[in-house]
Amino acid sequence: VCSSDLNLPIGDIGLGEFVESSFNNLHNLDNTLKTIVSGSIRFDNSEPSSGGGPGETIEQIRLQALANFPTQNRNVTKADYLVRTLSMPAKYGYISKAYVTQDYLVTMDTDKQNFINNNPLAISIYILSTNLQGKIDRASNVVKKNLKTYLSYEKMMSDAVIIKDAYYVNVKVNFDITVLPAYNSQDVLTKCISILKDYFDISKWQINQPIIYSDIYNLIGSVKGVQSVIKVTIDNLAGGNYSDYSYDIMAATKQGIIYPSLDPCIFEVRYPDTDIYGRIVAY
Repeated sequence: VCSSDLNLPIGDIGLGEFVESSFNNLHNLDNTLKTIVSGSIRFDNSEPSSGGGPGETIEQIRLQALANFPTQNRNVTKADYLVRTLSMPAKYGYISKAYVTQDYLVTMDTDKQNFINNNPLAISIYILSTNLQGKIDRASNVVKKNLKTYLSYEKMMSDAVIIKDAYYVNVKVNFDITVLPAYNSQDVLTKCISILKDYFDISKWQINQPIIYSDIYNLIGSVKGVQSVIKVTIDNLAGGNYSDYSYDIMAATKQGIIYPSLDPCIFEVRYPDTDIYGRIVAY
């Protein structure tokens, strides 16, 4: 079973107990020198490994089996490709999130002065994996190569499959509430934070899913003891241990909904214990 525990840090892969070595022209080699060379072999991993993830749950296996049956092992529609991508055996790598679309790669037709589609049969599959800490991350080149090979056996001959990285945008959530007099303020605040952690659990989010402010207001307001939700703000976090890509939350917000970018992306509260913060304010 492939799990995030198998994502190893730098230098974690060592020599092991035994390394088998072979030499050409053994009759011309000094046995002592051969032993020294064999015993001096060392290796390690200069980069952390990624692409591991938890095995499928019983419910995931059940849903994937139901979705796979009507495809008859053929990838025809975008839904077929999505199901097949997410059901790739864990031994080939773990795909945490996937989004399938037809990217209309266009070029200028100088004669007609308009844009034309290069390949209307090209399928783009945007994927994300997990890192050593089990957080959303780009899939390694090995995982991408394995996925492309896995899909090639069941795709239509006319289809061109392109594997791409999806983006992930990290956000933090701040909120202010008032609490009814009969309730313990700290207990109410803790329950509000807990319900938001569950809401932003990355296993429940998909690529290109928007953040809806009203959902958050309603969730916080449903906690017993909350008198009113004064304010909810969502801000972008980028750099360091967060995503390399910054995102203009204000520009992406329309009528109380934070929309994802045109390039497929997913919103993630990367460290819920610190990136969800609430305050109790006076009446």
